[in-house]
Amino acid sequence: MWSASNSVAQSDKPAVSSPGQSMDEKWGIKPLSIRPTAEGFFIDFRYRIVDEEKAAPLFSPTIKPLLIDENTGAIMAVPTVPKVGSMRSTRKPITGRDYVILFANPNNHIKPGHKVTVVIGNYRAEHLIVEGDESSGTYGKQKATGKRGVQMFTDQSRPIEVKKGMEFGILLEANHTTGYCWEILDGGDKNIVELVESDYKVTDEGKVGSGGREVWTFRAKSPGKTRISFRYARAWEKDVDGKTASFEIVVQ
Repeated sequence: MWSASNSVAQSDKPAVSSPGQSMDEKWGIKPLSIRPTAEGFFIDFRYRIVDEEKAAPLFSPTIKPLLIDENTGAIMAVPTVPKVGSMRSTRKPITGRDYVILFANPNNHIKPGHKVTVVIGNYRAEHLIVEGDESSGTYGKQKATGKRGVQMFTDQSRPIEVKKGMEFGILLEANHTTGYCWEILDGGDKNIVELVESDYKVTDEGKVGSGGREVWTFRAKSPGKTRISFRYARAWEKDVDGKTASFEIVVQ
């Protein structure tokens, strides 16, 4: 069992960095999404590395990321798993790769619609809106599967053939309650395809520990061939190879 002692507490907020340069530019990371997962008992914060050298100090194991609920002032910590450690990556970051931090959310304290701040050392991402639909009880509500005109692909053995300007989705089975999630190893030729968004939806909303699906939506930019590769693993585990998935993309 993980320990999340003092995960909800009232305390002074960490100091805000000096204004001027944007936080993304200064620290080399770009927030992508923040939403409840695992029936709301965790908050899943995803971000992309845009400059690995600038971001490297934030991956120090001595830094303890925090999640502040701006509605109540409560502070959430990152759980620690025995023999594994903190549920975040402390490996050397890689530019262009997406990462995940899982914050404990006891008693479902933070809910969709809450405004939160993510603090990692001196980095601070403020006023992030937690995604999801609180009224329906659906956490991590899928956007991409409901998009009109977006075709989904699951078969790695056949090329994904799309036309220039089209959006398409890659569907991957996942279970965030285990701490595992998909991350992009190779996003392909950026002149040919670009990532639009990624999302996660639990398959059985009423069943604790139920798995789900990740949908990664891309846009075809120009004709050509490229390949997109993914890795399925716990982001905070060190030097552990997870299963992979790879798709050939052909843009006409």
